[in-house]
Amino acid sequence: MIYHGRRSVAKPATERLQILAELLFQPPLLHPSVMLRREVFVRHGGYDEAASHAEDYALWVRLMPHARFGNCPRVLMDYTLSPAQVSRRHNVQQLATARRLRIAALGRLGIACTPEQVRIPCRLA
Repeated sequence: MIYHGRRSVAKPATERLQILAELLFQPPLLHPSVMLRREVFVRHGGYDEAASHAEDYALWVRLMPHARFGNCPRVLMDYTLSPAQVSRRHNVQQLATARRLRIAALGRLGIACTPEQVRIPCRLA
């Protein structure tokens, strides 16, 4: 069976500070398009298996103080959304993990917040 899924064009932030700010509330990097040096990946622990279904987001948050993030302003990837992808099949667990990561990232910046407070900007985004 061929799935003719919904298509969409994502245009993530390209400015460094905007990417860092957005990282506190959602992943501003399109995981399949990310390029990074293997040594940086290994040095900072790679993917965290405890971050169920949000391992990439956990890595980006952990790399915040150590890496320069950027996004190309041109559309370079064709990505089809499918009901079989992880973010659809494990959405509840992925959202819970992401919420925990956001609270920890904000805490490292000295911003204490409750789970309900961290949901507000996510809903706005």
